[in-house]
Amino acid sequence: MAKTFHLSIVVAVLLLLFSGTMVKETNAQHMCHENLTKTTCEEATCRSMCTQKWKGTGTCVQTYEQRYACVCTWPCKSI
Repeated sequence: MAKTFHLSIVVAVLLLLFSGTMVKETNAQHMCHENLTKTTCEEATCRSMCTQKWKGTGTCVQTYEQRYACVCTWPCKSI
């Protein structure tokens, strides 16, 4: 019984050691945003403006009923 207990402790410790070394560290990128238009938005124009200004991704987002804004998103490091 004592051998089984010691063996399970050794296995648990080894699992903890191996799982700790296998965890990959990631650095999250901070994203910046800017409203390029406030009342109207045309998807192709929005994408084009955002690409030209920030090399980002432009998307039309509804702000109010029947109002859309062009929101540009890009990795902050590219400023």
